[in-house]
Amino acid sequence: MQDKGGTDYYGSLSSVSGKIYSVFDEVYTDLQKNIGIIQYIPKNDRENLIKVILGLYDICKITSGNSGKSDGCIRLLSLSSSDTRAKSKASEREIDEAVKIVLNGRYLNRSDRMDTIKRAMDWGESSAVNGSAEKAEFLSAVMQGKNREFLGDVWLKLLYTNNPKEFTGRCGRVICSREYIDHIEKHVFGTNIPNYYGVHGGDWAYGKLINQALSQIAAILISDLKNGRYGENFMTKQNYSSTIQAYHNLCRFSGMSGTLSGFITLANQYYTDLLNEIEKLKREARDIEIGDYDEWTNGDAALYFWDQHVIKSTKKIEEHKQKYVTALSGALKELERDYKIPALMLAGIAYMEFGGDPPIQDYVTQLIRTLSNHDPTGIIRTILEKVGFGKLNQPSYETSFGNISMQLRRAAESLDYYGKLDYDLEKELIDTLNHDKTALILVARHLADLKNIDFPNKKGTDLTYEEMAVVVGRYNVGPDVSKERAGSCGYAQRFRSMIPKLQAWIK
Repeated sequence: MQDKGGTDYYGSLSSVSGKIYSVFDEVYTDLQKNIGIIQYIPKNDRENLIKVILGLYDICKITSGNSGKSDGCIRLLSLSSSDTRAKSKASEREIDEAVKIVLNGRYLNRSDRMDTIKRAMDWGESSAVNGSAEKAEFLSAVMQGKNREFLGDVWLKLLYTNNPKEFTGRCGRVICSREYIDHIEKHVFGTNIPNYYGVHGGDWAYGKLINQALSQIAAILISDLKNGRYGENFMTKQNYSSTIQAYHNLCRFSGMSGTLSGFITLANQYYTDLLNEIEKLKREARDIEIGDYDEWTNGDAALYFWDQHVIKSTKKIEEHKQKYVTALSGALKELERDYKIPALMLAGIAYMEFGGDPPIQDYVTQLIRTLSNHDPTGIIRTILEKVGFGKLNQPSYETSFGNISMQLRRAAESLDYYGKLDYDLEKELIDTLNHDKTALILVARHLADLKNIDFPNKKGTDLTYEEMAVVVGRYNVGPDVSKERAGSCGYAQRFRSMIPKLQAWIK
């Protein structure tokens, strides 16, 4: 399970909300600055900016619910504020008719028409006409019997009609334009949101996108918890804490409860349920029957060393191995039935792992590794490397125990546990591996997992001898190597050579 660092989704979204509030402030200031022309901005453009503001507010609602100045922006854009309406209280149609008279060229030239309107608005009709009958007729047609305030409304509409690009916000973009919205999105999100993603049912669904993203994060975390299985992909204490932190952050958002259902249960099975799984394993192992055989002792290991290096004979250890495999034959067939793993594969591993090194060696190895792993000075690690025992610097959970010599880490993974193995948990696993019944079940489960790496769609009991050799090879060289490497290693080759012998012992 990879580290789920950086899980403060709520904090990150709160930071985005802060940017949104600054956008609301900026838009509100821009609208106030240009309040006289807001009513003349095309309705579709104003409504589009309203939808953007509402979409951004949806994000703020996820974290705080504070609307900031969004309400003020919407009041101005929807013309709900009296400040945005014509000061003369004239209708839109009346102002539009006056603008048409100014623009259609019937009276005076264009420059004189604009100048006359400006003078009349600023200084009165008499000053604007200045004795000109044509100007007087023009003004009369424009004003329609209304006052100077009406001329002010007409003048603003003329300015906007002639050059709407002059009415820009602080960012330099025309208010309510697509470029203005792009500026807002870039400030908040760091990029522009394509319409395909941002618009939903005619609305700017930023909040919906955020909720979808949060749901995807939750789904990925759930999927990771379900699928973390092989190699170094197990959950450490730090990863467990980060994963739970991610859960609590996601729970702060509404609508996440359904997606996160069962999250804690899944996380705990990787970190806190190992003892419970071991107890279940012991109950399952009670009915397994194993025959009599001679235990391999430290004394046997000493004699084996003598026979191997002085007498040059392996007869005694071969007899030990044969008795062990024969004693297991009934249990191996039972495990084949329950786990669909060939008894022949289990017998091969039992044969190759039984005996050889003294049992005390496992305990000494684990002790040294534990001391090395927890030595803050690094002195032990340095000494071991200098004297040629660098392997003793490996993590203590890579130490193998029991007659079938299984690593503590692999045993834990076979129980669907990927958490940190502290001293107490390692002690429980050692006891489990030192009992043949529970150890055999763990080996069968581990082989089932290894089988699925190369032959996921094939029943274990249908494997050919060559395919069995690949899986058996993985038991020794690990799940991360290639299929070819697993099938060609010495462990796999030895299994191939022993198949007839093993079949005779477990028949």
